[in-house]
Amino acid sequence: MKANCAPSPSRTETDRPELRILFVATQLPVPPDTGGRIRSLNILKHLSREHAVTFLCAVDERTDAGLLREMQRHCPEFIPVFQKQIDGRNWRYFFRLLCNFFSPLPFGVAKDYSPLLARTIQQTLSRKKFDLLVCDFLHASINLKRMRSLPVVLFQHNVEAEIFRRYFLQQSNPLGKLFWYYQWKKMQRYEAKITRWVDRTIAVSKTDQATFQRDYNVDNVATIETGVDIAYFSQQQASRLPNRLVFTGSMDWLPNEDAIVWFVRDILPVIRHSVPDVSLAIVGRRPGARIKQLAGLERNVIVTGRVDDVRPFLVEGTVFIVPIRIGGGTRIKIFEAMASGIPVVSTHVGAEGLPVQHERHLLLADSVDEFAEAVTLLLQEPALAREMGGRAREFVRNNNDWTIVARQFADICHIVVENRKESLHAN
Repeated sequence: MKANCAPSPSRTETDRPELRILFVATQLPVPPDTGGRIRSLNILKHLSREHAVTFLCAVDERTDAGLLREMQRHCPEFIPVFQKQIDGRNWRYFFRLLCNFFSPLPFGVAKDYSPLLARTIQQTLSRKKFDLLVCDFLHASINLKRMRSLPVVLFQHNVEAEIFRRYFLQQSNPLGKLFWYYQWKKMQRYEAKITRWVDRTIAVSKTDQATFQRDYNVDNVATIETGVDIAYFSQQQASRLPNRLVFTGSMDWLPNEDAIVWFVRDILPVIRHSVPDVSLAIVGRRPGARIKQLAGLERNVIVTGRVDDVRPFLVEGTVFIVPIRIGGGTRIKIFEAMASGIPVVSTHVGAEGLPVQHERHLLLADSVDEFAEAVTLLLQEPALAREMGGRAREFVRNNNDWTIVARQFADICHIVVENRKESLHAN
């Protein structure tokens, strides 16, 4: 399947020439229900308005046709590579996981190798001329073997090895600790190799950029800001429910599961001592058994599962919580909450990499007592909550619209292409 959209509008924001970009991924960015998908989709949408973008992506053969049509609307050229993906609950998945013990590759990368995808990339490059290739997420790079005919940009939404290191540190089970240690070290070696191989890595925060430079001894790292759709998240108005806490995120992602289990079991009971009628809405796709059981552990805990629109939950909430203890990259959910005007309480890890100030744009707390105290303060001081929410909304409106972020991304791509041309001329 190959679909072409209507011609892009004429360029008005830059005098630089149009780039021919091959954008490669191993997961569709629709529906935009994870931070990575949201970021990829918005970069793709905005790049396509200014440049000739071909989006080549591995697609599960069971994917709904409506999602494919949606992707076509966003991109001038979309090439899906259909294949059967193994369910994470299938025995074959666990067999591959076991076999990975003997592989030098981290499992998260090895499982995304697709001979068909790799072959389609080569065929596309031989059929059409491009200025550069964008590899979306580290995992897709396993399909780029022997490909150096044009510049490569790695769009790295996290420092993957840092996430694995935090998994390792949070584990108490000896077998779990051993597993995550080996995955961490494998990921560290692979990530170092790829960041040295590509022409440029695009990180999503100065913190991630510094980690790449320090841990992998590379200087070819640039940074873009975290974006948010300001108009989309600020257009709804509703009355906030008294003492309603809100958490959003993909509940099948381990850092989110760890965060909300920790919050409900350890922090929420402390908040209840001061605010007995506090309630919590856990909003996100694919909650597992651990998450669903939380509604039975504490009263007034709601687990929604997947929702089509998170905005009603944001505008009716009193405080948005981000009790993340494991993670990397940046949390787009924080900027979405800020654009909605709901005050945020986050751990330092949760807000890592975002240019936000404690007590101005949000409250930061890491221990059980500190986090509970910060949430309680905002619940009991509505004027303070409104003031902080208003400052946060104004901050993201002025600095973090996706149009600005996509322009930063395109500028980096132009520099990479120009550097390659200068290098070829010098030789």
